[in-house]
Amino acid sequence: MKKRSLFSKSTFIIIFALLLLYFGHQLFMILNNPLKTVNALYITVDDAIPADGYFVRDEQVIEGDSGTVQFTVNPGEKIAKGAEIAEVFNDEKAASLKRQIADLDEQIKSIENARDQSIDKANAGKIDNLITMQVQDLSQTMENGMVGQAYDQVKDLKSLVIERTMAEQGGVFDESALSELKVKSDELKQQLDGRMKSIRTNLSGYFSRTVDGYESILTPDKLDEMTVKSVKNLSSVTKEANNTNALGKVMGGFSWYFASVVDEKSADTLKVGRVISLRFSQGPSYDVPAVVYNIKKDNQGKALIMFKSDTIDDELVSMRHQQVDIIKRTYKGIKVPKEAIRIEDGKEGVFVVFGTQAVFKKVDIMFETESFYIVRADGTDEKNLFIYDKIIVNAKGLEDKKVIK
Repeated sequence: MKKRSLFSKSTFIIIFALLLLYFGHQLFMILNNPLKTVNALYITVDDAIPADGYFVRDEQVIEGDSGTVQFTVNPGEKIAKGAEIAEVFNDEKAASLKRQIADLDEQIKSIENARDQSIDKANAGKIDNLITMQVQDLSQTMENGMVGQAYDQVKDLKSLVIERTMAEQGGVFDESALSELKVKSDELKQQLDGRMKSIRTNLSGYFSRTVDGYESILTPDKLDEMTVKSVKNLSSVTKEANNTNALGKVMGGFSWYFASVVDEKSADTLKVGRVISLRFSQGPSYDVPAVVYNIKKDNQGKALIMFKSDTIDDELVSMRHQQVDIIKRTYKGIKVPKEAIRIEDGKEGVFVVFGTQAVFKKVDIMFETESFYIVRADGTDEKNLFIYDKIIVNAKGLEDKKVIK
């Protein structure tokens, strides 16, 4: 009985030792697994220089008398020399008179157009369709926040409603009603006389309502005088006192400049005349094309880079100090961890899992970051790396076509 008990204990100890050995081996394999893989993914990476800078433009501040202002042009709109940009009224009552006159004149114009087109009941169905389409377009415009365009669409919709009313009346035209509208419009114009002033510009260009005080400081004729130090000190420059009579400004010409200070090493990667893109942290949702206009070094490790662009919109006309990414080039390819790169027969490449084998695939490195490379994606040659290949990382003793476990 004692022998059987001793045998049982010995067997238990042996089995327990084997289990410990087995699980220990499994744990060792888990912790020291030579096969760590990542999927080959297609990504887009910008080779860019982060910086900040200032817009430099030829600008003229437009001044007006105090009062109620109604702008007649939209921000970013191109205007000609002598064009009206705003109307200044003595008080809100005068501004209200102007709005009533504009509404009456629109009605008069719409009625005269309908009369000249000889609209009758046969046109009613067609006009109904046009009204439906105009309402749909107006709804879409409002959803997109395009207020200026919506105003014009409302005017068109009013005209269609007047035409529809005349069509319902069989094209019968009431000349007396039209005369009454004209008389009322003339009476309101007499009341408005002398209570409104039209503000015009003597410079053609693009209009902006934003006046920041740099209009006389950051001008193209001062580009040659600008240095690294002067641009860095702009934040502490005392700007001209805000002009309470300033209604906005006009950017003359078709070009603007952007001056930015970067380290000399980054500046050395650019040359005058090179085309780049500017991606602003605020403003346009697209990358703005520009060209390197000038580079000035200060011999203290910094450089002033000036860019020139002809791209204009309502946001670019109003922006001044901005954070920016200077995009030298954009790379599109497959992301490969740096530790995955191997050299086989003098060629750079990676090992990937193919069935039960490790297969070597050559790569063409296009761009390098701190932690990974961007390699060319070429799906025409099976010897090259493909998207979604399982790239082996950190494995040792790999050979082409070697069976892996």
